[in-house]
Amino acid sequence: MQNEILKIEVKPELVSADRREIKNLTAIMEKLSEAAMFGSEWDEGRRAKKAAIVKLRKVSAT
Repeated sequence: MQNEILKIEVKPELVSADRREIKNLTAIMEKLSEAAMFGSEWDEGRRAKKAAIVKLRKVSAT
C-alpha cells in the first residue's frame, strides 16, 4: 500500500482524485495497523479489521 501511495505522490501534478486516493489508502493502512495491534480477541481489533475490509472494498470498487 505504501508503494501505491508513493506512485501517486511522485506524479508531477496531483489532482483531487489523487489526494482522495492517498487519504483512502492511508486510512486503510491505519485500520490494518490498529487491527494488528489489538488482535482479534479485542473488540477494537475486530472493529478495525472490519473497517479496513470495508474501506478496501470501497477503494477496490472504484
